[in-house]
Formats: sequence, C-alpha cells, structure tokens
Amino acid sequence: MARKKSVRRNISSSKRNRGFGAMPLGLKLVFIILIIGLISSLSNLFSPNDNGYSFLGMYLVGYTGMSLMFIFNVLLAALLVGAMYQRERWAGLYGLYYCIFFVVNGLLGFFNLGKLVQVAYSGIPASDLLKMGSDAAMMSLSWIVSIILIVGIIINLLLAWIFYKSRKYFR
Repeated sequence: MARKKSVRRNISSSKRNRGFGAMPLGLKLVFIILIIGLISSLSNLFSPNDNGYSFLGMYLVGYTGMSLMFIFNVLLAALLVGAMYQRERWAGLYGLYYCIFFVVNGLLGFFNLGKLVQVAYSGIPASDLLKMGSDAAMMSLSWIVSIILIVGIIINLLLAWIFYKSRKYFR
C-alpha cells in the first residue's frame, strides 16, 4: 500500500486564521482579561481621583501618574489586544514581556506599600475608622494591600505562562 504524502500548505501571514475564534482557549482567557483591564483603566483614567499610579517602586501622582497609567494600561494593552487579534508574529513575545513587566512592577510595589495603604486609608469613611480604631484599620489595610499585590503578581505570572505556552500559535 502506498502511503499518501501529507501536503503541507505554505500559509502566508495574510491568510492565517485570525481573530478571537482562532485563538487557543488560554489566549482567549488572556484576551478577555486584557479587554476588561483596558475598560477598567479607561474608566479610572477619566474619573476624578488623586490616587496616583504605582510605577516600578515609585508612587506618581498628577499628570505624570496619569500619563504613565495611560501609556502602560491603555495604549500598550490596546496594542497587545490588537496584535493578538491580528495574530502578529511578535505578539506572543510582546505579551510575555508585558506580563513580566507587571510582575516586576508588583514586586517593586512593596517598596511603596506605606503610600498605597495611606491612599486606601483615606478612602475609608470617618465613622468606620472610629469603630475600628486607626491602628487596627492601618494594620488590616496593610494586609489587604499586600494580598492585592500578591494576587496581581500571581495573575500576571499565570498570564505570562499562558503566553509562553502559546508561543507556537503566533509563529
């Protein structure tokens, strides 16, 4: 019996399957998380707050913080979402580096934990502070902010792992 040779098509980048439907399940999850983060960042960008932005161990407020938040959480995320949707060859590596950047940013966020706790503390109504006591509130907020940073680091590590495991999809 003669074996049929498999015919391998040379698919150019313009004819490759693109869009949300062609993505593996892990990348679909990343895509949805990025879209939610993009919408959340846009809504936070235009809401009147003085909270600032934690960036590589520094806490930046005003136009500097707002500009960095816009660049990293909106522009670069939108670039990644578009590249994933178009199945650009560089999107996998870009996504991996993007997530690793936020892991490093989260780790360095522990250097300004005190400022992050103060920002959270300022958002608590005075009546609740009287019930809890200011020392107890600061201690619980320190734990809560630390847990939030740790969860963010773990999520970004998982997203980076998904990009690493799905790197063949973008080739």
